[in-house]
Amino acid sequence: MNKRNLSRLAGRLYGVPLMIQPDKAAVIERVFQSYLAGDRPLSMDDEDRETPEQRAEREHAERVRAYAGIELQKRTDKPYALTTSGIALVPVMGTLIQRGSWMDAMSGLTGYDEIGALVGAAVADPEARAVVLEIDSPGGQVNGAFELADKIVAMSGKKKIYSHANEAAFSAAYLLASSADRIYAPITGAVGSIGVLALHLDQSKRDAQMGYTYTLIYAGARKVDLNSHKPLTDAARSNVQEEVDRVYQLFVSHVAEQRSLTAEAVIGTEAGVMAPPEALHQKFIDGVATLAEVVALLEGELGSGTSSVSPGARMNADRLLSTTESEASIMDTKDKGAAPAANAADQPKHTDAQLEAARTEARAEGVKAGSAEGIKAERDRVRAIMIHAEAKDRQELALSIATETDMSAEQAAKLLAAAPKQASGSALAALMAKEKNPAVGVDGDPNAAVTAQMIDSAAIFESRRTAQRAN
Repeated sequence: MNKRNLSRLAGRLYGVPLMIQPDKAAVIERVFQSYLAGDRPLSMDDEDRETPEQRAEREHAERVRAYAGIELQKRTDKPYALTTSGIALVPVMGTLIQRGSWMDAMSGLTGYDEIGALVGAAVADPEARAVVLEIDSPGGQVNGAFELADKIVAMSGKKKIYSHANEAAFSAAYLLASSADRIYAPITGAVGSIGVLALHLDQSKRDAQMGYTYTLIYAGARKVDLNSHKPLTDAARSNVQEEVDRVYQLFVSHVAEQRSLTAEAVIGTEAGVMAPPEALHQKFIDGVATLAEVVALLEGELGSGTSSVSPGARMNADRLLSTTESEASIMDTKDKGAAPAANAADQPKHTDAQLEAARTEARAEGVKAGSAEGIKAERDRVRAIMIHAEAKDRQELALSIATETDMSAEQAAKLLAAAPKQASGSALAALMAKEKNPAVGVDGDPNAAVTAQMIDSAAIFESRRTAQRAN
């Protein structure tokens, strides 16, 4: 990595939103600082010394090792691995950045442009019948991530694109994974970290120790907000936070849309890392499977006459189709605190009479519970009508509506508002005047006791009438 690349990397590391695991960001930052301090020698990649034939042989050998258990075509004209059944395997590895062509291979960085070019080539390749994104990345830069994610979504309409977290798909890497048709992870993998962060390097104390004084001459109040030679001001921090929040909303919206989840469900992860069982239960992945099993699944869906995987992986293809339902069922059982189901042979046997008695008891309990809920709901409806503001001076009409119709309180209020008010000498008013407990009930209403009694009576009457109709 040469000095020019170091300065460009600094511009992508500090003062900008990042979608990356915090511990990985800390590692990159420490390595970067060691380069600046001269603790690490600058090195250049020497792979260009290889002949094209030697490089092709080396890359094929590396692919064979990387995709052990999957039979690959030995092609020198493909920029990605291609199985004998026509599944393109596109690697998404290391820290992700906007443009990586200027970085040397030892940097451990991968450009979104490179990944997009590989996926595009595979989709356009008539020999590639589907694409698998093999992901092992902590995430990376925001710039370029959403553009690539949208590109993957668009290209998935032309060919099946699956993603496999082998072993990690965090932050920006999960953004890309969620853009594929489906996401799988091995039992030892992990996904998530759906969040955004930003770093600011304050080296003002180091400057002072070294005797450096930096004078910033600028125009525009926010021009030097993120300058590393002074502490971050509150205003500058607020500005960065606003941008982090904006990117976070984009991230949440994309994942929610692609995974058919609510934004609340995505935010609820709190940018945590999820193991495959939890991720499957929360619907952030579609199944727990090895890379070979995902290839086998695609081969089965495409109706491939040949297979590039082991017999064991092919046998597990059917299991993958039902992984979501089975795993979700297991997680539901765990959530409810129930013990795992035993084998059928261990289950106790019941007579028909016992089963019928249990059904009868369950029906009786259900009717009882339903009746209680019905009475409460009817009482609440009647009460809402009788104490509504529009029922004042229209109590007789309100009572009639409450007991003789199924109107909601809102519907009754509209009807009451259009009706004339009762004369002060009405029978209901006379009854209320005799009441000796004037200041009881909602808001000290002098008629509250009578109203409450009428509500309860009406609700009981209506529930009995409902029960009679049901019988």
